[in-house]
Amino acid sequence: MSRQTNRDSDKFMLRLPEGMRDRVKAVADLNSHSMNAEIVEAIDRHLDIEEYRHSPEASQVSSEVAEKFASEFRNPQDLPATKSDIEKLYQAIKGLAED
Repeated sequence: MSRQTNRDSDKFMLRLPEGMRDRVKAVADLNSHSMNAEIVEAIDRHLDIEEYRHSPEASQVSSEVAEKFASEFRNPQDLPATKSDIEKLYQAIKGLAED
């Protein structure tokens, strides 16, 4: 999600660790953005993730995944042992997230 800023937008002084400014500049150039736009977009994405992680919906999905895992693998010997088993588990979890 792109948020537009202008000269009247809130301002905040930010200190970046050594080398981070160059990293931000490189990514901003790759995306044809200003450094400011790249930083705002990165913060926005991070906040969306954190808000979701702490939401009731994420908690519900987490509970459903735990229940599915517990019902599929009651004993340690039932844990996925092969790539195919792990793929089946991944697809089951992915299906829960999409519901």
